[in-house]
Amino acid sequence: MGIDSALNPGLTFSLIVVFLYALLCFYDLRNSYIVLVFLIPIIPNSLIIDLGSGSSRIFLYRLFVFICFAAFATSLFLRKINLDWTAYHKVGLVFIASMIINVMFSAKPLTSLKTMVAELWLSGLLFFFVSFHLTDNEETFKKLLYAAIGAAFLVSLMGFYEFLTGNSIEQSALVSYLTPLKGDITIGDWGRGLAVRGGLYRAQATMFHPLGMASYLLFIFPLLYEYASNGRGRWLWFFTIAGGLGTTLSRAGWFIATAFVGIRMRKNLILTGILLGVTIFVIIPWYQTHGQEGSNMLMAGNTDVARFMRIDSAINVFKSHPLTGVGVGHLDLDIFKNVQYRSWDVTLACLLEENGIIGVSIWLFFFLYLVVRFYKLSHRKEFHLEWAADGLLLGIIASLFNATFSNSIFQFSQGYLVMMALLGSMARIEWKYRINEKTNTAIDSRLSS
Repeated sequence: MGIDSALNPGLTFSLIVVFLYALLCFYDLRNSYIVLVFLIPIIPNSLIIDLGSGSSRIFLYRLFVFICFAAFATSLFLRKINLDWTAYHKVGLVFIASMIINVMFSAKPLTSLKTMVAELWLSGLLFFFVSFHLTDNEETFKKLLYAAIGAAFLVSLMGFYEFLTGNSIEQSALVSYLTPLKGDITIGDWGRGLAVRGGLYRAQATMFHPLGMASYLLFIFPLLYEYASNGRGRWLWFFTIAGGLGTTLSRAGWFIATAFVGIRMRKNLILTGILLGVTIFVIIPWYQTHGQEGSNMLMAGNTDVARFMRIDSAINVFKSHPLTGVGVGHLDLDIFKNVQYRSWDVTLACLLEENGIIGVSIWLFFFLYLVVRFYKLSHRKEFHLEWAADGLLLGIIASLFNATFSNSIFQFSQGYLVMMALLGSMARIEWKYRINEKTNTAIDSRLSS
């Protein structure tokens, strides 16, 4: 399909919704950003604009992101938004510096530069700071939270549908009608169809891959528990997303989610018993008898051994380029000729291989800095959204644990952008409380003197 195919339904649909979203952005930037956070996880990856042959395809959600960034930049130029210099900006600059270093010392700088600009690096960091500066009050922050939770709920429902029927959302009649892919089952490196494990379909919904869906819901999972614990009638949301996580058949995702939330709700014996019961009497026995290629919950099979081999290979590559790595972008280098397995299946191994100790240390410092700040905020007596701070910091920790064993949210764009949006908004709330505390302390000091 070409851009000149005026009668193409997919192109017509895309142009209309993009135009409408652009109008919303320039009319009400904050609310349009909240809409974006809701839409990013639920827009099918098959909805693209095809600009021609090869890889000239633009995902619909990326057009929305570009328009939102353009509207934000316009607001900055017109000075409708103030750029306050904070400790978060200093940490962000260090993060950007590590990206620049990686590109400078990359074996293929242009490839690494292209990768760095993508969602999982620079664009993701921009999402963090766009959220930071658009969060003018706690009401905006709560709207972003509810948008993310609502999207996760819908993704889980789509996961149930795929798991029970075997019908892929990406290959549904409506999506197929609107996409130029038609018979082409390829979206990037992944397929539009569903994978099967032990005779059961692995849900992926609109999240690119089962592990993309699992890692996204894993990040949201602790937040949902904290949300449900602070109000009645919300446990349906919690169990729906827990079930959605289960439909992906991700072992790492399920175990980490139950471990973290189990620790958090250890005093709630009923819920703890339900999670333990499902894990011990349903999940583990099923994997013991239906695990893929002999794998199961308790014993490593072929696919698990391959992951350990990938980690070992990544360590060997890391030893050759320990400081800055070989450069991001899964480069096709001579150094990999004797490496049977690349490290994509394990996030931390991939980061060590491509970013080296400098890049990994700064990457880890950025997220641990947020954990510390959010933990302190959650213990402020006057802060009434402590549940959100707890949920987000637990979500970060769960995602970091997942990154040491498997693919994680740090490798899947849609979930990662939502993650950075929520973290940036929470950071702005934390910074406001910190500034107010310093101001009040200074006033008290002057009054006492």
